[in-house]
Amino acid sequence: ITVDQYLKDQASTSSSDTNLDTIVKPIKCNTENKQTSLKQLEVQKNREILERIIETIKTIGKRGLSFRGKRHEAAYSLTDETLDHGTFLEILILLGKFDPILKNHLDHVALKSKKAHQKNKTGRGSLVTFFSKTTINSIIQIICQIMRQNIVNEIKSAGMFSIQIDTTQDVKVEDQCSIIIRYLTDSVKERLIAVTNVKSSTGESMFQLVKETLEVNGVDLKYCIGSSTDGASNMQGRYKYLSDENPSQLHVWCYAHCLNLVMIDVTEITIESVKFFSLLNECANFLRESYKRMDVWKELCGNNKRLAKAGDTRWWSKESSITTIFGHFGMPESALYVVLISVMSKIANSDKFNRETRYKAITLKDSFLKYSFVMTSQLYLRIFERMSPLSKYLQTSGMDLVQAYRMVSSTITYLQEISRDFQRVKEATDSFIIWAEKNWKK
Repeated sequence: ITVDQYLKDQASTSSSDTNLDTIVKPIKCNTENKQTSLKQLEVQKNREILERIIETIKTIGKRGLSFRGKRHEAAYSLTDETLDHGTFLEILILLGKFDPILKNHLDHVALKSKKAHQKNKTGRGSLVTFFSKTTINSIIQIICQIMRQNIVNEIKSAGMFSIQIDTTQDVKVEDQCSIIIRYLTDSVKERLIAVTNVKSSTGESMFQLVKETLEVNGVDLKYCIGSSTDGASNMQGRYKYLSDENPSQLHVWCYAHCLNLVMIDVTEITIESVKFFSLLNECANFLRESYKRMDVWKELCGNNKRLAKAGDTRWWSKESSITTIFGHFGMPESALYVVLISVMSKIANSDKFNRETRYKAITLKDSFLKYSFVMTSQLYLRIFERMSPLSKYLQTSGMDLVQAYRMVSSTITYLQEISRDFQRVKEATDSFIIWAEKNWKK
């Protein structure tokens, strides 16, 4: 029976002096209370669902994982456990197995979406899922704003700060600038406040980018007492504009970066040095390209040792690639040189490999057996034995500035002393060859 019909029945059976308000008001009040109660329950349920979604987003962000998958993100496909729905949706599905609230929401959304999909309806319509890409991006942006505001509040309470910036290209080949602010509260803190696209890499443009980013976030550049960059030329131009803005600020070059840029130039100064590191890379790639070649390596060397590639972006990689094969200067006991020659010989003489592979193995082996190649390795081993510890220490968190200064001074003195001491390099080369011949016979 409807409310209108009920009222009519009551009116016809009641006496003429009956007040209809005494009948209507309680019914209306009861109906409104029920609607309000249902709305509150719906709001409470949505809040609990959204709370689980927010915690999932925070966990994924903390772990640095990707949120979305390549496909199968439609709501109607969530019931199919054989599909990969992406990290975010997979975590929600997993939580739903143990959480009735989330489980009911996922089932409801999947059912509604499946019905719409069967009717060939496009879009989500009035269906509220809370896990669309738009909602995810909105939550991430809100979290970002809250974190940034907390950082800004701490910076303002600190009263002064310093900044660090650097740029690099992402996977889309876009230059990204990271801006880090360092300040002191109860402890020294370094916080990433922004990552922005770089439209121009000139010193003035970089300065304007930093200034605008700080102003947008409510940070006044006049309280910047220091800045730190690498030794690139555009960063030097940025330093000039920063000094004009605040003459009292102190600039500190990243000497570890400058040092390693110098080391990169040192390893590319001659044709022989370029050839040397190229052959080290070729050798590592040659073995990694085929599991059959790696089986030969494992058979003669073991599973725990690998050849390192000599790259420019990882500054320690060139030292690692040399020391793995040739050991340390004057101490070849840990070298894998003999093992490497044995591996190349076995590949070159094996019928299991094609002619091209066997020829490549012979070519690499002949290059490694040259006296000039071994001598080049000893020359760089002697340089790296002092430069690498210095580079690593300059990148240490909380390093002692006095100790760093002493290490820099002693390294400069050491390099000046050995710059003309070629006889020591020749002796180390001869000693290495004698060691290699003895171990080859074994």
